[in-house]
This record gives sequence, structure tokens and C-alpha cells, in this order.
Amino acid sequence: MLRFNAAGPDTQPVYRWYNAESGDHLFTLDPTGELAPGSGYVAEGIAWYMYPNNLPGTVALYRWAAGERNRPTATV
Repeated sequence: MLRFNAAGPDTQPVYRWYNAESGDHLFTLDPTGELAPGSGYVAEGIAWYMYPNNLPGTVALYRWAAGERNRPTATV
């Protein structure tokens, strides 16, 4: 994964959502925030741009839910 602060050819935006009650952030490719708005999350805009596929010289980014509150977690 390569991270860009501005859109580039073939990149897509990663959106950031914030829940003030829990302090959690959610990162998603979905501009509508998946189920985040119904769970108290507020859109903060585009966090970065990334390639949608793993290309030579890049590293994949994975997201999963973990913990007792099913908090989303991301890793490379």
C-alpha cells in the first residue's frame, strides 16, 4: 500500500469516521460509512488515497473487527 495525500491515477479515497463517545476511528472505502452513521460515527472526510490492489512495491492493508466491542482494527 502506498499512501497519498492527494488523488493520483488509479487511487481511491479512504474515508475516516469518528465516534466521540468511544474515541474510535473507522477507516473505510465506502463514502457512506457502511453502518458507522447509525453507530454514532461522524464523517471526518478523506484520510488518504491508496491503490485498490496490491501492486509491486506496495503492501496490503487489512481490516478486521476484534475485541469485546467488535472494534475495527487495521494492519499492514
